[in-house]
Amino acid sequence: LHRFSFGIRTFDADFTEGNRYCMQPGKFRFSVNGREFFLKGMNWMPIDFLYNIDPKEYEWCLTLAKHAGIQLLRVWNGGGMPETDTFYEICDRLGIMVWQDLFVANCDDTSNYPHDVLECQTAYNLYRIRNHTSLVILCGGNEFNPYSTNNAASMFVIDRTVRTLDPSRIFHYTTADKGSAHIYRDMEPVWYRHIYKQLPFLGESGIHSFPNFRTIKKLINEKESTGILPDLSSEEFGRNFPELINHFNEYNPDRIPRMLARASQVTDLNKYPLEDICEATQVQAYEFYQLMIQSMHENYPVCGGIMLWVFKRPWTTTAIQTVDGMGLPTYSYYAVKNSYSG
Repeated sequence: LHRFSFGIRTFDADFTEGNRYCMQPGKFRFSVNGREFFLKGMNWMPIDFLYNIDPKEYEWCLTLAKHAGIQLLRVWNGGGMPETDTFYEICDRLGIMVWQDLFVANCDDTSNYPHDVLECQTAYNLYRIRNHTSLVILCGGNEFNPYSTNNAASMFVIDRTVRTLDPSRIFHYTTADKGSAHIYRDMEPVWYRHIYKQLPFLGESGIHSFPNFRTIKKLINEKESTGILPDLSSEEFGRNFPELINHFNEYNPDRIPRMLARASQVTDLNKYPLEDICEATQVQAYEFYQLMIQSMHENYPVCGGIMLWVFKRPWTTTAIQTVDGMGLPTYSYYAVKNSYSG
């Protein structure tokens, strides 16, 4: 006797309304069982980079996603993990749809990719996941040019394999592409309402914040967790807070000042310890996510949906996140929940 679970549903996409700025626009106006809707998605990276993930941790994180009103998770291939059977089984059960990236990531040139290996990798993963009802979209990869000479050859291999083994599913060459955009102008969320009014689909966007204080204080010494923080770009910070500085995902001028500029509207960052700054950066992130979601949602059906960056970090870090490395929701999570559940 062989027992297995199954589901029946249709998932389709059509062109969004609004101006067409692409020669070959993608289809980002989605429908399930014939019912159109604004897609409320979230990017998903490995929840543990050691890949030693207890099924209970998957259950916890995916249930959090379900309770936040997240309809779709994009398995971002930049993390190097195509996700486990357990992940898909829980998504099937919870009714969470999945966008699955394949095997090209953040790469401008795939000339050194052995195409026989690429084909085998793609085929093996499709054989494994294609019977899951949760899987609705396949994508060649993340943030690369699929039309350049060398990449086009690699994309042909992936395209041929997908259309042979799983022709019924929507297939995108990459994101961002054909009307999907990755936007990190994380300073003023009102920009999304004006500058991106004609955007068909927001594939990635978010803003940095510190993790929860109760999480970060377990990993750094007491002096660093209780002392007044100096300017985070100063030599004093690097000299006196060596453990804390190691818990930044992107410690660079492109990200940190924008986070602090918004947090400075909440509190005076020159007078408070880490605990208060953790809260201030999360308060500004809450507002940012809420306004960004509302801005794109009100443009439906010109905008077909969003996939925010990112659900959970696999480690404790100052970064773009809605759930921190210990699995605790940040303020951003509740902004998503309040905006998505309505």
